[in-house]
Amino acid sequence: MAAIFMLPAREDIGIMTQCIVFAIALDLGGGVVANATRSTNDWYCSGPLWLRFVFLALHLTQPLLMALTATLPWMTVGYLYLYQFCAGSVVIANRGRGFQMPLAAALLTLGLLLYITFFLPEPGVIWFGVLYLIKLVMMFSVDHYAGFSTAKPNPFPNPE
Repeated sequence: MAAIFMLPAREDIGIMTQCIVFAIALDLGGGVVANATRSTNDWYCSGPLWLRFVFLALHLTQPLLMALTATLPWMTVGYLYLYQFCAGSVVIANRGRGFQMPLAAALLTLGLLLYITFFLPEPGVIWFGVLYLIKLVMMFSVDHYAGFSTAKPNPFPNPE
């Protein structure tokens, strides 16, 4: 959906690029929502921890496509990918701890501030970095149902 707002800002973008960018917007938007569901959360939390790091590592595809379609500069793509991998890894490494959610929120906030301040994305594509970081740092890396998950017992249940 956000890709529609990008189209008027860049008349030089062809129909194939528009379709690719639209698919990326749907993937990221859907990923934000899917990663918030209990079923997705439990599925990733029930598997080995290394699988979550692999998931982060494999998310080079979307930024790579954004660079190859000339909608985002390579430097911005490199930043977003490295930041999500490092921040997401720190959050995942703290799974089961009471401060995992605030840690993810702090790292997400820092990542977004750096993205907007130093990489100055075009207004038509600013959505990409925002959704990308939300999806991977906040929504995927956090065990949202810790203490309530059916995947495995949590040694540090939420105090409620």
